[in-house]
Amino acid sequence: MKAIDRRSLLFGFLVWLIPFIVSVAIFPIRTSSRALFESIMPVVVAISVVLFSILYLRRVEADLFKTGVKSGYLGQVSLVWGHLDRR
Repeated sequence: MKAIDRRSLLFGFLVWLIPFIVSVAIFPIRTSSRALFESIMPVVVAISVVLFSILYLRRVEADLFKTGVKSGYLGQVSLVWGHLDRR
């Protein structure tokens, strides 16, 4: 199995960082209009995932579908792992 390249780790970090920065920036909206905040955040996450997926997969020369599925699977595993209860 190949090691994960640095670019995929960087893009994965940015996919996390951008929504985090946006959520901190618009946090005052959460107290005044929670529904708006809860509506904005999934859109920000989706935009960053799509943007970095396009940027990452644009440079893939080999099996594009296989690489996309592996990247998506890795993203899902990391999301589930990050939300596990750690008692």
